[in-house]
Amino acid sequence: MVNSLIHLFTENQILNHIDNFKQYEYIAYVTITDNTKLLNRPLYDNINNYFKSLGYDWSLEIDENSYSISQNTFNDLEFDDLTDTPTLKLTIKVFKLGNKIIIFNQNVFFETLNKMSLKSILSIFQEATKPILIENSFTSIFQKTNIIGYNSNIEVLENKEISIQCLFYNYSEFKFTPENFSLNNSDNLDDFGKIIQKLHLVYLLIFLFDVSEIKDNNIFLKLKGHKTYDYELDFSTFTTDSINEYRKIYEWIYADKEKIEDKLGIARNIIGFYLKKDDIKLDNRAFPSILSANQLYIKGNLTKYLDSRNKIYEQVEQVTNKINASLDTFLGNFQKSVFVFVSFYLTAFVVKIFSKSDVSTAIGKEATLFGIGILLLSVIFLLFSLVVLNSDLKRANEKYNLVKKRFEDILNKDDVEKILNSDSEFKKDIEFYEKRRCRFIILWLSTIIILVCILFSTSDYINFKYLFE
Repeated sequence: MVNSLIHLFTENQILNHIDNFKQYEYIAYVTITDNTKLLNRPLYDNINNYFKSLGYDWSLEIDENSYSISQNTFNDLEFDDLTDTPTLKLTIKVFKLGNKIIIFNQNVFFETLNKMSLKSILSIFQEATKPILIENSFTSIFQKTNIIGYNSNIEVLENKEISIQCLFYNYSEFKFTPENFSLNNSDNLDDFGKIIQKLHLVYLLIFLFDVSEIKDNNIFLKLKGHKTYDYELDFSTFTTDSINEYRKIYEWIYADKEKIEDKLGIARNIIGFYLKKDDIKLDNRAFPSILSANQLYIKGNLTKYLDSRNKIYEQVEQVTNKINASLDTFLGNFQKSVFVFVSFYLTAFVVKIFSKSDVSTAIGKEATLFGIGILLLSVIFLLFSLVVLNSDLKRANEKYNLVKKRFEDILNKDDVEKILNSDSEFKKDIEFYEKRRCRFIILWLSTIIILVCILFSTSDYINFKYLFE
């Protein structure tokens, strides 16, 4: 649509030509032609509706006769008044508002983009509240990241969080991740694609190196691996020769959130062997070397891992043993309680049975009351034993969680969960414990009821037969 306005005139000299993310501006000396007469209401409506659909503001001005039209106003151009003026100063401005950016002149846009500093480019993307959609009708290239769509919609990719071992001084200013600039197709790149690919490599390095900082058009990097390397890289001369190798390393490190720190330390040491003092290039041996080093690291720590695993088993077994010991104590308390009553009852019953021929009245008043007292003490003892038992169970749960927490500081959380089989074995032990406790309680209560029945069936003070007389 901009070209439709420019082609109404014959261009003599361009004074200023800008096409960037925020605006398009064309200022030139021109002469009128027969096409200039086409600047009428229908053409204006067509152009204005197009810019309105994009949410853009625009204007066209001719200095010589103070002619001006914009998204808000239209004036008829007095063509006869301009025929005596050989040269006119034409100004066309388009303000690109919103998140959709139209490239009106590809050459000018790319030229402007290549002159922008690293910090300026990142600031453009940081200011956008939504993903940026860029339309370039001069090319058939379709590319996308998770915040940029180039003749395409954006791609759904999850952003990774930067490791706590990576110090990025501009983190609060430019909170991007490598996924934000990871193109879905890097085989066919124009100038815009090449800039995005360079940004992708910049953030790969930020997420891998120890220290990083962006200053204007430079990125400062420090890696503390086999050796310590310091780099100051100019974004304008930045090359992406090793981007595939760095991408593979990054994806391997950040694939498992729980193991990032260990993998990052291994990778930095190996990367240090392949870096040069003045060059960040890596050959294709770097990533396989990192994988090999990781295998050696795992094997070297296997013994420690097995020792830690065995200690977990031992401590968990101690916890479950304490639970079973509590049940054994509970059962012992029950047996003692029953033994006391049975001993008393047999003594009282045998003494009386020789002097009385009626078994149903063998136990006297004093012995009956004493027997009832023993049974009441047994009930109280049952309740007290239950309180202690429940307290031991609560303590066992707390101890188990404490064991898990301690070993999560040594091992990966997922490894601890695998060793403990997601607590399933401990839960089965607790379930078995609760079933045994329930059986013991029923046994204790049933025994008390039976003993009460025996006592009341042989007492001459309280007897069931009195209920039926």
